[in-house]
Amino acid sequence: MQTGDFATQFLSFTLSQNGYQKNNHDYLRFPIRGLKNRLAFEFRNFLLDLADRFGFIYAKNNKNEAIINYLNFISENIGEIESVFQLLNDEYSRRIFVELIAYRLLGNRHVRLSRNNDHYHASVKMAAGPLIKTNGDSARSKLDFFDLAPIKLPICLNAHVLTIVNTFLLKQYQYTAREEIITVGEGDVVIDAGACWGDTALFFSYLAGNEGKVYAFEFVEENIAAMRRNIELNNSFARNIEIIPNAVWNVSGEVLTYDDSGPGTNCLGDEGKRSVKTKSIDDLVEEQNLSTLDFIKMDIEGAELKALQGAERCLRRFKPKLAISLYHKPEDIFQIPKYIADLGLGYKFYLDHFTIHSEETVLFAV
Repeated sequence: MQTGDFATQFLSFTLSQNGYQKNNHDYLRFPIRGLKNRLAFEFRNFLLDLADRFGFIYAKNNKNEAIINYLNFISENIGEIESVFQLLNDEYSRRIFVELIAYRLLGNRHVRLSRNNDHYHASVKMAAGPLIKTNGDSARSKLDFFDLAPIKLPICLNAHVLTIVNTFLLKQYQYTAREEIITVGEGDVVIDAGACWGDTALFFSYLAGNEGKVYAFEFVEENIAAMRRNIELNNSFARNIEIIPNAVWNVSGEVLTYDDSGPGTNCLGDEGKRSVKTKSIDDLVEEQNLSTLDFIKMDIEGAELKALQGAERCLRRFKPKLAISLYHKPEDIFQIPKYIADLGLGYKFYLDHFTIHSEETVLFAV
């Protein structure tokens, strides 16, 4: 049931954001180093809050070039944005869509995402406290070792605290809170595109069980090494994970360049010092002679649309459940849903967001 157009809900939401937003910075994701810098940051926020209470408006953001550019982006693509807003299948998804565009336009001083709630902060405290056991074994990435037994998951792994929050506590690649349930099920065959240290592959493996299978795309050598170690730590159930050391793309065999940036590595530039061959999901499915494909997750730093184009045969044949990251490029928010919808396969679309800033938006389709 539609409840209005995008512009109406956008205006209503932005007007509901009353002044300067306090306690709206993610210190784990964007740490402020040093006591002096932290005190200066907090004092500045105190002054902004005080000014807001007395009716003054902090207007610097209105002159920021990035804000102007994003406003122009919205204006130039308002038709596409409206069409995706209407594609979303429930009111919750449409509200998240509006929130995210408002946040990207106005920033954390003026917009508070609904994810900034008690449950989110309790999850951060849980991950940063009871679940951490010791320092992890990856010196460069400075990963910690986590035992997830306190949250009733038989998983232990080396990871970053935010990985634990998103994957295991907020369940970033499940859509279960509303009318539709989109998740990996028992016996599912799963594509995990952008597996990094293996946290999502482990979670999918646990959900799929012994009869399931997880194909984990990851090509950064240190990420693969960390993932192999995490698989070994969970050998009792993680034997169904197979690592695919290629960049997932629209075609196979193309050589792309990249620079190792850990979990943020991408192949979208032309001047990287390392190279990797691509593989399409369609070709992987054919090589593995798969008779089904049940779930595709993608978090591949802006290559999601290319990878989906390389999975078209599978989408048409198997109609897998989808959990696709939608935040790496501004145009992803309408290009990716439009691509899937234009295939005419009858997908229903949902949206959720898993941080208190602009990252980790996931499009779910079933």
